[in-house]
Amino acid sequence: MRQLTILTILVLTTLSSNAQINKLTESINSYSIDLYKQLKSDNENLLISPLSTYYALLIGFEGARNETKQEFERVLHIDNNKQLLDSRAFYESLTKQEKYNSDYLNISNAIWVQKDLLITTDYKNNIEQKYFSDFKIIDFKQKMSASNEINNWATDKTNGQIKNIISPNDINDDTRLMISNAIYFRGKWYDEFQKELTKPDDFYSVDKTKSQIQYMNQTENMGYYENNDFQFFIKPYEGNKSFCVILPKARYG
Repeated sequence: MRQLTILTILVLTTLSSNAQINKLTESINSYSIDLYKQLKSDNENLLISPLSTYYALLIGFEGARNETKQEFERVLHIDNNKQLLDSRAFYESLTKQEKYNSDYLNISNAIWVQKDLLITTDYKNNIEQKYFSDFKIIDFKQKMSASNEINNWATDKTNGQIKNIISPNDINDDTRLMISNAIYFRGKWYDEFQKELTKPDDFYSVDKTKSQIQYMNQTENMGYYENNDFQFFIKPYEGNKSFCVILPKARYG
């Protein structure tokens, strides 16, 4: 079976008029594009969650100083700390669930700290309050129990969908701190695809091969944009979330 190369890009948007939230959104989008440029490959499938790594780096940024802090600011596109003041409001705007909608988004973060490592109270409080993150004391010297504890956390935060994110082999004698992130999303299309309309058609991969795959089909009004290079559309879920797709115009683009 030939592999199909699929590119999925998540672009965050907010409907808030809060300038700080919009600034943070711009920061995450810029970071996401940078990350894709670093990781993209013409020969392999790529599935990444830029938001996950952004939040994990924010937890590290919170404890950084001097040159290290400046590097974090450059990578995360942070102009100053003021744009992070409303990170709590930003989180709530992403995960807000309307009363009668079926969509659900849970973004979970945790920092796991070796039990004999000294951490300031201010840092712990900021992690918990600014970034909705769990602060966990753990013994990495007990590799099996430590990995089980982290995996159980991921299973709980993803409603049982993710069982393992770490193994004892990922922990070594020098491990003193780990940062974990898990995203769980459940959504129902605003306009659902009809199963009987699914039919096979040609898919052209970036390695210039053609394969037959099953295509879902739907006719509806949706947000759309195009230029000379690509087409872009947004298909909404119930609630306030959408699925965004970028399609190159060139057959092997």
